[in-house]
Amino acid sequence: MLRTIWRSCAVAVFLLIVSSCKDDEADAGRVEALSFPSSSATLNVGDTLRMVPGYVTTSGGAIVGTPAVEYTSSNPAVATVEAKGSNYAMVITAVGAGTSTITATCCGSIHATIAVTVTGGTWVLDSITGASSATWTENGGTMSGVLQFNVPQQVSAGESYPISVTFAATLTSNSGAALRWNIDSYVTDLSRNLSAPYDKFDGKFINANPSVTDSITTTWLWPVSAAVHGNLPTLILQARGDGSQGPPTTILRRTAYYHKVMP
Repeated sequence: MLRTIWRSCAVAVFLLIVSSCKDDEADAGRVEALSFPSSSATLNVGDTLRMVPGYVTTSGGAIVGTPAVEYTSSNPAVATVEAKGSNYAMVITAVGAGTSTITATCCGSIHATIAVTVTGGTWVLDSITGASSATWTENGGTMSGVLQFNVPQQVSAGESYPISVTFAATLTSNSGAALRWNIDSYVTDLSRNLSAPYDKFDGKFINANPSVTDSITTTWLWPVSAAVHGNLPTLILQARGDGSQGPPTTILRRTAYYHKVMP
């Protein structure tokens, strides 16, 4: 009888020890926390940042597979975030000046945060291409013109800059007939869609019989986009001649290019 009881107790103790070992083995690979290379980041508008999450487990045990990680941004107008790849890498895109908190969530209740600060982004003038003067003939008339404009040497996202364009031309009627010409100034910022109000057109019709010299000046505020998504601000300015017949012809085009100042 006593031998039977002793055997039962021994079996129970053995089962308890085995069960405890199995629980310890399971806990050894349980995710307790998430880690990232940094808990904060400072970006310029248009920048992206990629960080791969690390998993902190109980007793440093190895995890099985790669637990899914979800990301949210407290201020998507400043920074957006998404998971990329099988390792659930965090990819942050800076879209506007300000601050945002990125939260990573794993296993339903495990969280980690990254504080993101986004600055507006700065660019300096790199080069200006295109001729500033030209002579051409259209509809029996000859026009010689000069395109001049001022562009800022440095721009920052979210700011506006006054730009003026002057196109001066001399028109001569080769046939002696009065000709109507339309002189346009056209500007755009290629970091945004080519649509109003970011395009500006100014026109003037003048008659040349036999010749006349005239000019047109257009001035506007150039708002540099606060969310250029990595595109460089680019200014295109052009003058077009419009004879009394036919569509307008681009006469002169000048382009100002900027390059980004790295933080």
